[in-house]
Amino acid sequence: MTTIGSADASPAVHIVEAFYAALADRDLPTALTRLGDSVVWHEAAGMPYEGPEPYRGAQQVAEHVLARITADVDQLTLTNREVIGLGTTVACLGAYTGTARHSRRQFTLPYLHVWTVTGGRITEFRQYTDTATYKAILR
Repeated sequence: MTTIGSADASPAVHIVEAFYAALADRDLPTALTRLGDSVVWHEAAGMPYEGPEPYRGAQQVAEHVLARITADVDQLTLTNREVIGLGTTVACLGAYTGTARHSRRQFTLPYLHVWTVTGGRITEFRQYTDTATYKAILR
């Protein structure tokens, strides 16, 4: 994960950036420690990893989101172009890049991630991205 344009030194921003850094290092256990025990994880509507309800807890996020993305995409990279801290809320504008395993198609897809950090842990995640394009790339 690369972060460009993070000018905020708030604790919430540091926690979110540590989550991205752990993902970039392929260190899932460390990434999951940044999530609160009752984190609420909202996948973008239409994503193949979206559940009928938001996921709750680090274990559900690991099983239903992170493991499935890893199975679908080789060399996934998340690059934050701008990180905006607003108290306990952090917004990250960036792009996913990678290669879909099934189709072998390379992609770059913009995203907005909105995080809530409470008590030193990530307590909520909301994802916004072009889900139709992502699903088409995977086929």
